[in-house]
Parts: sequence; C-alpha cells; structure tokens
Amino acid sequence: MKPILLTGLLALTLIACSDDDNNPATEAHAYEGIWQAPAYGEVLVVERDRIDTYQYSSGYCVLAEQSHGISLAEMEAAVALADDGQSFSIPVGFGTRDFHAPANVYDKVDDLPASCLQPVALRGEAGYQQDYSRDFAMFWQSFDEMSVAFEKVSVDWAALREDFAPQAAAATSDLDLLEVYFELTKPLADGHVTISAPGIGTASTNGKPVQFEVLLQEYASLNGLSVPLDESEVDGFIAYYSEQIARYENNILQYADSEDDIRTAANDMLIWFEVEDVVYLNIAAMTGFDDEDDNAASLAVLNAGLDTAMADIRNARGLIIDIRSNNGGNDFISLAIASRFADIPRHVYSKQARLGHGRTELVDVTLTPAASGTYTGPTVLLTSNSTFSAAETFALCLRAQPHVTLMGEATQGALSDMLERALPNGFSYTLSNEYYLSPEGDWFEGVGIPVDIEVPTFTRAQREAGEDLALEQAFAYVTGQ
Repeated sequence: MKPILLTGLLALTLIACSDDDNNPATEAHAYEGIWQAPAYGEVLVVERDRIDTYQYSSGYCVLAEQSHGISLAEMEAAVALADDGQSFSIPVGFGTRDFHAPANVYDKVDDLPASCLQPVALRGEAGYQQDYSRDFAMFWQSFDEMSVAFEKVSVDWAALREDFAPQAAAATSDLDLLEVYFELTKPLADGHVTISAPGIGTASTNGKPVQFEVLLQEYASLNGLSVPLDESEVDGFIAYYSEQIARYENNILQYADSEDDIRTAANDMLIWFEVEDVVYLNIAAMTGFDDEDDNAASLAVLNAGLDTAMADIRNARGLIIDIRSNNGGNDFISLAIASRFADIPRHVYSKQARLGHGRTELVDVTLTPAASGTYTGPTVLLTSNSTFSAAETFALCLRAQPHVTLMGEATQGALSDMLERALPNGFSYTLSNEYYLSPEGDWFEGVGIPVDIEVPTFTRAQREAGEDLALEQAFAYVTGQ
C-alpha cells in the first residue's frame, strides 16, 4: 500500500497539461491556497497552474516535488473538494474517482509550517550542502513524530539517537549512512520501513521472516554459510531460491486433475482450478494486473478476470482463496476482489493515522457486494507470514464475512500505508504512520491477522515431500470431510 504524491499522481493520471481558457490568471479558483495533512507531514501549495509539495517535521522541511502547467479542469478531475471548500482529498491516488480506498485529507490553512519557511535544499539544487548529521536528525525526527511502531515494540528511540548520531556524523559515504539508518530502524521490526540510496540499493527488515528470508537462512544453513552472503555465494542462493519456489508452486498445482484444468486471467495474477466441485483461487498480488501504471486500467483488467473466474466459482461446493505468497499492492484492488465474496454491505475495517500523541478521526470502510454477483458458500482463506500489506487488507475484509474461515499462519502485520519521505542527500525512505483496525477495534500491526485454524506452510519438509498440508486441510474443511 503505497500512497502517491499529488504532483506525481497528476502526472500519471492526467493525459495533458494546459492552460484553462476559462480560468484567467487574475481569477483565483477554489483549489488555490495552502493545504496541510499534519498526520502525513505534508503540505501542498496550490497556485493557478502549479503545485509545490513540502514534506516536513517540526524541525525540518524539504520541497520534495514541484509540478507546473496543471489546469483547473485537471485539478477537478483528480481532487475531491469538500462542500465548504476547506478540505480536499485525492481519491484517484487510492483507486479511481468512483472506486477507491480511504484517501488522505488535506485541510486549508493560512500559513506554511514554521519549518517550511526555510526548507533544506536537496542535492542538485542551489544551496545544497552535504550534512550527514542534519540528514540523520531529519530521519530520526520523522519517525519520532509520525511512526506507529513505538506502540508495538519496546524501543528507546531517544537512546538510539544518541547511539547512532555519532556514527552518522562519522560516515564517509552514502553506503555508510545507509547502514546506519538500517541498524537504527531494525529494532522497529516494521516491514514497511525501507531506506533507498540511489546507485546503492534499498535496505529493509521485516517483523517476521518472509519466503525469501526463510530460503536465505535455509540455504546458508545447508551450506555452512553466514548471512549476509558473500558476492561469490549469491548466484548459488538465487538458483536454490528459484528451485524451491518452483517446487512450492508445483506442489499446489499438482492438486489440479490435469494441467488443462488450470486457468489464468488478469495478466496471470489470478490462477484457479476446480477439483470435485471445489475451486482453488490463487491471487498472486494486489497489483500488476495490467502493464500500465493506471488505476482505472488495472481495475478494468482485474474485473474482467474476476468475471471469468466467478463463472467457475459461482456454483462451487466450496472455495479456497490462497494469498500466502501475496506481498500486497493497492487497497482498492483488495476491496474490488473482496466485494466478490461479500454477503451484505458490511463494516470490514477502519483506518486512522497518528497525529502527534493522538490520532486522526477514524474512517470506517464498508464493503458492498459486487453488483455482478458474489460467492458466499463455504470459503477458506489461506494466509502466511508472507501475506503482506494490501493482502492483509483483503484478509481483514474476508475475516469479517461469516462464511469465511482463515487458515494457515498469521499474516505479516504490515498493514499501514507506506509514508514516503525524501532526504536532502537524495535518499528516500518509508515508514508506517497509520492504524488499520478490525470492526471490533483490534490492531494487528506487527503481530499479523490471526487465523482460525493454524497449519504450517512453506516448510522444507512439505516442499521436499511434494505436499501442501494447509491446502489439503482446506479442501477437507470446505467439503466437510
């Protein structure tokens, strides 16, 4: 679940940028002004045909993005303005204008935050000065003021600043600094914390080991190696990883009566087959359904694929939905798929963001059954530690349905959107600043969404034996055997 900055969003969703002849330069329009989302540390300054995006904390600010030549018509197409004209959201950043997940709200304010009156110059801009200590302070403060991780892990963040600030000051390269940031954030155990250094790579860590990490440790143990691997050992691991993933996937597909029974749709992101009136449906990710970075196009391709799959599912005796290897994507995709398995309009989750020592107003999400028809027969949803992000949103949606049973392992526990931030030296990073709550108010960040029936998945023993115990138990469960 990755939000898109407004300026980047407009560049992606609006085909052309041109002046609006009906909006003369002397006439202000309703979108002009300063718009602030304090829980997201973001301010948008909107002028007649220009948007400046600032990212800020209490002590620092950067002008992260600028966009020019945006017409009033294009703003109206992308932005939902409140009736009183004092706030707006950008629904197309979270789906489409007509179908989307909850979008961030920006309130109109009179002035920029104090820290944005003198923003820090970015690398490549006039006035930029390399200062690793300053960048470290900005990085640390963003987490201190916006991250929700401190509520789920016991971390003395101030003490860590004292430990790592001298290391950042002593760093002699971007690689050194990347390692400092990685070690600083590792105790947060937050799968949505990433640090990207141009030309070097991306560092991240998870709260629970996902398939890649399981296989990395497995390979190292089998070969008497230590992690991280030496460069000479990487090719061997890649071969092992590919072999084991293929074995895991083949163990699933062997349950089909024949290869001809296996069907795919939506860019092969949906895979299903039927065995004795039970349909198995694998959803590979909550993204990648078409080759264009366009939410409307993705939704259209997905819905067409779901229509095809539902023709086989509709009269099934039972259904198994597998998202054990689904690493997420977009919440609106999760909602679109989940709507095919909803019985009635139902509150499925709520969302809010950290706001200082409090939270923003809670937004309830109601899932409405798809107009094209739904399946509400006996359903098992298979999850694992590798069920991540927007796939966990999907699990929340199905968990609320009375005909669905969760089986396998608890999900990863990385439900929050990834709040994107920029540093002056060209680094970018993400953090978790949101709460996704069940209808009962349960917060599963870090611990993952629990299952009703626990069954180990992706074990070496099962892979080598050519079996999938969770899938076998799911078949037995939906058929009452």
